[in-house]
Amino acid sequence: MSSKLPLSAIVIANRKGNNPVLPKVLDSLSQAEQIIVFDTGDQPIEDFAKVRNEALLKANQEYVLFVDSDEVLTKSSWTEIKKIVSDQQADLVSILRSDIFLGKELLGGEAANQRLVRMGKKDKIKFIRPVHEIVVVDKDAQLLTSNIKLLHHSHPDIFSFFQKVSFYSFIDAVVRKENDDFYLISSMLFFPPLKFIFNWTVMGGYKDGMRGLVYVVLMSLHSFFVRVNGWELRHRQKMVR
Repeated sequence: MSSKLPLSAIVIANRKGNNPVLPKVLDSLSQAEQIIVFDTGDQPIEDFAKVRNEALLKANQEYVLFVDSDEVLTKSSWTEIKKIVSDQQADLVSILRSDIFLGKELLGGEAANQRLVRMGKKDKIKFIRPVHEIVVVDKDAQLLTSNIKLLHHSHPDIFSFFQKVSFYSFIDAVVRKENDDFYLISSMLFFPPLKFIFNWTVMGGYKDGMRGLVYVVLMSLHSFFVRVNGWELRHRQKMVR
């Protein structure tokens, strides 16, 4: 009889890419009965929800946990995961994710303690949105708020962080390009600075010193780039007409 937990852990990854965190990711999932490494290939992902939904079809356990190739599950999380799987009451599970930036876990800002629905019964999970994808939570689904935690090693250095910000902002702009109000000059001028102030003060980005300052600035730039890219897309569309 298997001593593994009846859980399918799905890792979205590119096996051929240079990812030093992936071995730690897979090791952190070793208690799961099934570990699926869903290879995304060499091309950048343009629809993250579609990729997750395709990977879900390969799961053979009732409960599924989604983990990215730069997210390490904490050891303390397994106690709660075991209880959830054993009780079989929760349809969907909200978990914590905290970013590791420049070698340390962030204490403040929007990335310090995010809540994401990444676990649940296979037949209850469906992702939507090409970028910043989320799980659809039906009104009759039982959503459990847990202390399961992922440590997100997404930005090994500032340059790679800036590259991700630029890439994701373009995809986000493509998704939102039909929203006229989103690309008003007033939105471009005021929203990014307000986001910076909110993340730095209210969300506590200042707690991380220089690391926090860099993180908050780049996330504010993301908001600005989304709007500028969207404006450019709409401008080109009008020129073609």
